[in-house]
Parts: sequence; structure tokens; C-alpha cells
Amino acid sequence: MYTQYSPPLPGVEWSGKGAPKSQAPEECLEELTEFYEAIMAGDWEYFALAEDYAPGFYTLLDALAATDANGHYVKGQVTGPISYGLSVTDAKDQAVLHNDQMADATVKGLAAQARWQAARLSQQTGRKVIIFFDEPYLSALGSGYMPVTPDRAVDLISQVVSATQEEGALVGIHCCGNTDWSLVMDTGADIVNFDAYEYLQGMLLYPDALRGFLERGGTLAWGLVPSSDAVNETSTDDCVQHFFDSVDKLAAKGLPKDLLQRSVLITPSCGAGTLDVQTAETMIARTREAADAIRARL
Repeated sequence: MYTQYSPPLPGVEWSGKGAPKSQAPEECLEELTEFYEAIMAGDWEYFALAEDYAPGFYTLLDALAATDANGHYVKGQVTGPISYGLSVTDAKDQAVLHNDQMADATVKGLAAQARWQAARLSQQTGRKVIIFFDEPYLSALGSGYMPVTPDRAVDLISQVVSATQEEGALVGIHCCGNTDWSLVMDTGADIVNFDAYEYLQGMLLYPDALRGFLERGGTLAWGLVPSSDAVNETSTDDCVQHFFDSVDKLAAKGLPKDLLQRSVLITPSCGAGTLDVQTAETMIARTREAADAIRARL
């Protein structure tokens, strides 16, 4: 999830193993100059996903072109600036987020890749585009293990969110663990995606923030379907019942049910990248079945 987005970022190199590494700014001045020229010119094609780094994106485009699926939306994704910026390090093992110049390039580069995806998906499919920023590192937000202040995290994520929205896409933030959801909802994202299968309790801590987010038109994406082998022991009825039980628990915190049920997106709890193909397909099928069943009841 870090390597896929590294090719257009200045000074970032990948050895073929582990996370990419970053040069110091003075070591890649020519790349930085070319990079910022593309940013200033709005040349989003410069930030196209490299096919040998992210073949899944192009497989998706081919699959959409070959199917008569009638969905209204198509989803792309990019690793968020906090998780990327803390995972990619320089020769001294210092995260790029701690170097102001490389941090700026990281944020602008990830936002530009999101804009390119949004434009390409829209042009090629004719569908409304959703771009998700994946931020697993937010589960450490506010702890002693997180070397980024909450305010800075919100600022950096807000930058990629607003830039992507300028391209006409809806923007979601996904974190696969507990985090301070009130801060995530302050980023300007249209969709907040949480792991409702494992971590409903974390969302129950922020009823006021959630109410404000939903009243502003935000959508809560419920990660109801386990993205693990547990999906093989979890029925569609289990997922549907968990959704309505969870709505009841949030309503007990003072949130109106009609508000909670007005704008709902049903998703897996996390990605399918670590699963075997059969389990991944079961997870996706279960998600569709649960969404259809919940829609019918609503």
C-alpha cells in the first residue's frame, strides 16, 4: 500500500523489498523541481499510477469495461499522508513526515494521484467517483506511539481531501482500528469508514461528533463484514442483525435512528489484500448480500 504510490514522488526509491526509501531534498533537487512544475501546471497525468506498481487499478478498468454492471459509483483508493509519511523513511530511518520539504511533497503527490484517479475513473466509466484514503496509522492517534499531533494529522488529511474533492469526487477516510473519530470527521471527508465488526465500541464514544458529521451530509460507512477467515463463519443475517443492533446502541447515545439510517454505506471491515481468492470473493459477496438486505429493510 506504500509502494504502489511511490513512483511519481520525488526522491522515493524502492528496492523490491519492504517499504520505499526517500532521499534527502538536496539529493533530488531536479526531481523536486520537475514534481512541483507538474503540480503548478495541474498536470495530473504526471501522477498516473505506474502499471507495473499498481496493476490492480488497470485490471479494475478492464473489468468495468467488460461488464454490464449498473452501479452508480466506482471507488479508487490512495494511502493517506499520515500512514505513508510515517512508513517511508530516509537513509537515517527518519520518516519523511518529519522533513518539512519532503512532507509537503508527499501530501501534494498523494493528492495529485487521487485527482488523477478520480479523473481517469470518471472519464472511463461515466460513474460518480469515490476516492478513499487509507489511514491505518490513525489508530495510534493521540498516543505516545504517534509522533504526529492530532491537529497536524487533521491538517494534512484535510489537504488531500479538499484537493480530491476539487476533482468532483466524494472522499472517504478508512481506519481499520479505533481512533479519535471526532478528528477524522473534522477533515472535511464525505465518508468515514470504520470497522463496525470489531470496533463499534470506539464509535460509541463520539455521538456528538457523529451527529454533527451526519447532519452536515456525511455518510457513515459500516465495515460490517469481517475481512478475515471469520467471514466463513459469519452469515448475511449475522451482518444485518449486527447493523441494526449497532444502530440501536448509537440511538441509545442520543442519535436519531432516521439520521443514522439516512446515508449508509456497507463495506468489509478492511481490505482483501491478505486473503486467499476464495475468502476474498466470499467477503465481497457477503457485503453485497448484507447491503441489499439492509436496504430492503430500510
